[in-house]
Amino acid sequence: MAILSLLGSSNAFFLSQTPRSFYKPTTSKRTSLSETTTTLTESLDTIFASLVKVNPSDDDEKLDLPTFLKWEEMEELLSQELLTLSDLETLYNKAISDSSSGLTLTEFKQLNDEIDNLTQEQEEPSPSPSPVPTNPSLASIFASLQTNSLVTFHQLSEWDEMRDLVATNLLSLTDLEKIFNDVIDSPSSEGLTLSAFMQLNDAIDNVLEFESESQSQAQSQAQSQSKQIASPLLQPLLSKIEKFAMSESSPACLTSDEFFDEDVLAMVDALEASTTLSENLQAQSIAGDWELIYTSSSLMKFHSGLTGLSSTFKGEFAQLKQSLNLNPYEQSVEYTEKIKTLLPKPLLASVKGNWTFKKTRSLISGANIYMLNVEPDTVKYLKTSTRADHWKSVRSANVSDLTFLSSEVRVMRGNTSRSTVFIWKRI
Repeated sequence: MAILSLLGSSNAFFLSQTPRSFYKPTTSKRTSLSETTTTLTESLDTIFASLVKVNPSDDDEKLDLPTFLKWEEMEELLSQELLTLSDLETLYNKAISDSSSGLTLTEFKQLNDEIDNLTQEQEEPSPSPSPVPTNPSLASIFASLQTNSLVTFHQLSEWDEMRDLVATNLLSLTDLEKIFNDVIDSPSSEGLTLSAFMQLNDAIDNVLEFESESQSQAQSQAQSQSKQIASPLLQPLLSKIEKFAMSESSPACLTSDEFFDEDVLAMVDALEASTTLSENLQAQSIAGDWELIYTSSSLMKFHSGLTGLSSTFKGEFAQLKQSLNLNPYEQSVEYTEKIKTLLPKPLLASVKGNWTFKKTRSLISGANIYMLNVEPDTVKYLKTSTRADHWKSVRSANVSDLTFLSSEVRVMRGNTSRSTVFIWKRI
């Protein structure tokens, strides 16, 4: 999946990547650099001088990689698919004698000859299909971001494309930092080289493809599970919960009494007994965004929510969302709790951490079960941020067992307290 198709950007950057090889099939044919410059009555000396903006006889000036790649001749090579960005960088690095500075005029001429030799060998097209062209703007983007031929994490995170990805929740800053550290040439380096910048592009594309596939698998599994369940007992349970929540103005039924909870528990027992969970559920099956519509948790009832901030701010619990995020680097979770206060806008509290989902054995019955383990890390509200291990209330749903799953509803029970029930509805 290309990032731009997700962002709707016209400035294409994350495209399907082409093989990194010098001899790349193409139907394009290019006039050599020497012939081109002769036609334009412009020597390589003059071109070199214009690129480094110094007198062509001054051999002390060097041509760095970003400037070389922005040269229109190199962009033409890329647009004609005669060489890739990786090829040009490799040729450049082979041509220079001092990697800390750049090309001298002599090395620039030698590199020109080498490129001519390579491109002339590609005149006969290969019968295999032409791959998707590499976007020549990648080099220009790198050049616009870099300082001393390196792109730092700060420069990368301030780039508009990255900010759009983070803003649309396609990628978190934590994920971006992990990818950055994975592709950087060495831990001591201050930033990404062009080659590492390209690897980062590939890695981000892979993450988005993984998430897209995961969402498709989750949807497919959920649909399959819902068809298998098709229980007539689900809707009466949901109707009972919704009726109480509306009539009592009690989101998640936090104000329910023991009699109501006993009725719900009996209906959950019957629902679970009438269905069977799939044997092949994976983390993708429950990944996504959920809203808590019912809980019998005494801890949550006591604290009037997950964080207990409703009591602190003399407000009312309004909503609790749970986002189970899944990507190749981590499984992150975020709870978002909405609390009505005397302020015009509701107070929002965020609890972030990690989660795992695995098939295990019940501590009570000994039966095989699916267990969700949530490890809260931080709690944030207003301008306050603190570690979650200081908050006893957020532990209420840390370890729970999956007992029912459909395309829209998930029922969880406390791992050590079967009477503690959480019912989540997919958003």
